[in-house]
Amino acid sequence: MSRPFPGVDVPLVSETRLMTQTWIEYFQGRTSGNYLTSSVLIGSSVALTSGAAKTITSLALPFGDWDIDSHIYINPAATTSITNYQGSISLVTNTMDLTPGNFFSSTINATVSGGAPFSIVIPSTRFIGGVTVFLVAQATFTVSTCSAYGTVQARRQD
Repeated sequence: MSRPFPGVDVPLVSETRLMTQTWIEYFQGRTSGNYLTSSVLIGSSVALTSGAAKTITSLALPFGDWDIDSHIYINPAATTSITNYQGSISLVTNTMDLTPGNFFSSTINATVSGGAPFSIVIPSTRFIGGVTVFLVAQATFTVSTCSAYGTVQARRQD
């Protein structure tokens, strides 16, 4: 197909549509206020091993500046005794981010909660996108079992 003006590089109609669609998709993706979330509910709790960090869920962040908020529930069985529980947002699966301000940790006297969950609010964190963040929990416990569930939420700020 020939160009309407020889020697002048003018896009064809189909090329123009493709370029327009690409720019629309680009700018829609960069709108401030985009919101992403990933949750695991109590019925799908992730089993924990005492003293080992375990990923509850993950969230892939597209390019951008993201504020991350998260909440974890440590869910012991009725007879489980807990002495420590912690949580973080990490860039590495099954690994706590122990950078000061990036995690929550609580050491307590051996406690049997009768199955009532322990709540962890992770300090808000900011990430530059193009990464996957992992919601990670860890508990030290004896006698029975323990699991974790929770939510990670991200809101674009750029």
